[in-house]
Amino acid sequence: FVEAGVKHVIAVRLDAKVADQSPAIFMNAFYLALLVGHTVGEAFEIGQNAVHGSPDKHAKADSKKFLLLPENGRHDDTIFDDLPNGAISELSLSSSPTNLGAVPEGFLGRNYELHRVMHEFQGRQTHRLVSLTGPEGIGKTATATAAASYMRQRLFFGDGVVFVDLPQARRAAEEEASRSGQQPPQPGILLADALANALRTAGIARLHKGHNNPQNDDYKRHTDPRSVFESIKNLDILIILDGCDAPAGHAAKEGTGGAGGFFNMLVSSFRGRQVVPWGTAVRGFVSLLLSVCPSAKVLVTSRTPLRHVERAVERVVRVPPLSKEYTLRLL
Repeated sequence: FVEAGVKHVIAVRLDAKVADQSPAIFMNAFYLALLVGHTVGEAFEIGQNAVHGSPDKHAKADSKKFLLLPENGRHDDTIFDDLPNGAISELSLSSSPTNLGAVPEGFLGRNYELHRVMHEFQGRQTHRLVSLTGPEGIGKTATATAAASYMRQRLFFGDGVVFVDLPQARRAAEEEASRSGQQPPQPGILLADALANALRTAGIARLHKGHNNPQNDDYKRHTDPRSVFESIKNLDILIILDGCDAPAGHAAKEGTGGAGGFFNMLVSSFRGRQVVPWGTAVRGFVSLLLSVCPSAKVLVTSRTPLRHVERAVERVVRVPPLSKEYTLRLL
């Protein structure tokens, strides 16, 4: 950039290591200083001081790792020296709707996995199904949340990002069934309900419980699966299915998941209480989602890959244990 004639370049040396939060602290202070009338050189020093004054002990040591280039150049330009008085209008494009939670505080050490997820969804050869796999507690949910947040902030998935917490959905369904004296819903029905609830929370779709032609109480208590898929079939959307592992008492692996066969099982489970194995239900649900919703993409977290999802190429990103360096930094 310097050789190309750029007057002010902020950089970090290639061999320098900085804490994940240090650049954010620096840039927030730097741009605010520019906005209120400081020169580039003054704003740079303010950014360095903000990093040095951070309560995070790892970030504090990073303040001198930021460089203002060219090193002997004049950086006394005032970028915003003639702003008119009055209110500041926000003209940035708004992010898409979501129910996604915040990235966990202290999240670090997953740059490679984040890059892999984003490359699979947004690279030259895009894919529509990505699975983050690894042992329980390894950080799959945090990695999925961070990747989705990063892409959403950059205006990918213009119609929304939906986070579906399947373990929470199962617990809520079991508690409701215990209170009402009813049987918990079959896996396929639970998956459709969980997605419908997430879409409502995110403000992406307004779905109602019940069915046009009720034949038993299940129709009244659950969202019609057809209305769920119909509501998002034309949307550019990312759906995160978190915790797709088979719960206790369910076989982890069953038959392949096909869209047509799954929908028939979904309807029959309403009418005849047909037991649909959990793994088959998840694979069929994902297959149906990708078939009915051509612009949708699905990010799965699970201990193992889904495998054998019809009409979809599953790209697997393994989440390994953190390195010793990052483990120590977390402690």
